[in-house]
Amino acid sequence: LKSVGVEQIQRSLSISDASISYVIGIVRLGVLLAIFLNLAADRLGRKPLLLITICGFAVMTALTAFSMNVYWFTIAQFFAKMFIHAEYLLSNISILEEFDTGTRGWALGAVSALCVVGSGLCIILYGPLGGYPYGWRILYGIGVVPLIVLAYLRRNLPESRLFRSTQVERGRNYEETHDDNPVEHVTCCQRLERYFRPLKEIQGHYTLLFKASMLLFVYGFCGYPGQFFMFKVLQERYKYSTLEVTAITVGGGLVSIFAYVSAGKLSDRYGRRPILSVVYFLFFAFLITFYNSDGGFFTVASWVIFAASMFGLDVLNSTLVSEIFP
Repeated sequence: LKSVGVEQIQRSLSISDASISYVIGIVRLGVLLAIFLNLAADRLGRKPLLLITICGFAVMTALTAFSMNVYWFTIAQFFAKMFIHAEYLLSNISILEEFDTGTRGWALGAVSALCVVGSGLCIILYGPLGGYPYGWRILYGIGVVPLIVLAYLRRNLPESRLFRSTQVERGRNYEETHDDNPVEHVTCCQRLERYFRPLKEIQGHYTLLFKASMLLFVYGFCGYPGQFFMFKVLQERYKYSTLEVTAITVGGGLVSIFAYVSAGKLSDRYGRRPILSVVYFLFFAFLITFYNSDGGFFTVASWVIFAASMFGLDVLNSTLVSEIFP
């Protein structure tokens, strides 16, 4: 919603073009705090953290709808980004823990494709509402409703099989090493050590962690700014109306959505790295094409192919990075 409605948000909150990049940059930094929520999930379980993150995201989304100035909007969206990114990571981890290696790509693709349906509904509503001064606020308010329903449904969400088996194994190891000391006093330092233990457990994978981080850094540093301002360019430079933006996004999205399942399926068959390389090439090639087109057919066509490659990268990056760590 921030991306498609950025022009309306700027006008409503008096955010200049010189300042909007800082706002988006600060909001994006919320993903760094998501790391700590994911570390907590390794100790407390996927289920409670999935419930916490969806409730936190719902609260921050509601606060965003009532933003009175740029500072309120930035802070609310910063924490919303933290919660939704942790939610995204935990959802992918839960899928990876439930599915076998040969079907993980397809499973992630299928779930991601369903997620796009929600984005599609938002964009459909943006068409008639986006032109009004408070249209973006209404859309944020509407978005809170399904989040509340989802949080309610998650009360009975089962814990992942792999996490349950890991906890049982850890319990056995703990009992074997603490038989002579049934009542143990746990210090603050010991609690911190247990909290950050997952970082220690990936010892021997630091090189892969660095390579994966650099890959995602390039993707975010080069791709996200161009991706974010696409809708702004369509409306300001090429003078597309909100309804025309909706038509392009929904029409192109219906075509591009198959990239989720296709990318996952192809990577299951031919491997993660070769398919990832091809999709990365398409992503950057058509990002450049979009910004150098004339606003006509090639602009729309390049956006559709760019969106398809972006959807594919969501699945491929998640699958590849998750599989190289224990």
